[in-house]
Amino acid sequence: MFHNFAMDIIFWLIRNKIVDVENRNIYIYAPEIILLNGGLLITFLIISLLCGEIKNFFAYLMFFYR
Repeated sequence: MFHNFAMDIIFWLIRNKIVDVENRNIYIYAPEIILLNGGLLITFLIISLLCGEIKNFFAYLMFFYR
């Protein structure tokens, strides 16, 4: 799912001549990783808010970004 969404973003950028077609695989990998990590962060934030344990989310952030 994230791979297809990243490919759609990059194909749009290639069509508008913002990025070069030669490095397409590298350009697809970067947004895919950003979407995956962002999805994890949002999921853990929602779970922490629903459980009332926002301290656990901040502990996860410290571990995640360390």
